[in-house]
Amino acid sequence: MKRIGWLLAAALFSASGVAQAETVQCKGLTFKAVTVEGVRDDGFEFQNKLIVVLNGQCGGKTYMHAGLNHPAFDGFLAIALAVKEGKKTVNIAVNTSKQTERSNQIAYIELGD
Repeated sequence: MKRIGWLLAAALFSASGVAQAETVQCKGLTFKAVTVEGVRDDGFEFQNKLIVVLNGQCGGKTYMHAGLNHPAFDGFLAIALAVKEGKKTVNIAVNTSKQTERSNQIAYIELGD
């Protein structure tokens, strides 16, 4: 009976691990577009966000976002513009737990090689 209890507990813990979100790291990407959206009358999902469109995917999506009130917003925007303007590669991480239908939340951005 004890063994069944342990098997049940192990099954529950492994099943919950599948449902949890994670921070996904991606390297060597470039940006297609960098946009900052303000308040919109149509309630578009990207209002009040920095939006970065990738040439590729990270965390299963090509769009990344950060809220305009995010503590790292200024840094994210500065690096995103440098990457886009200088046609540089970037290493990024996204939080898949903080997503919209089309985008993952930016966790960090750093200039690549």
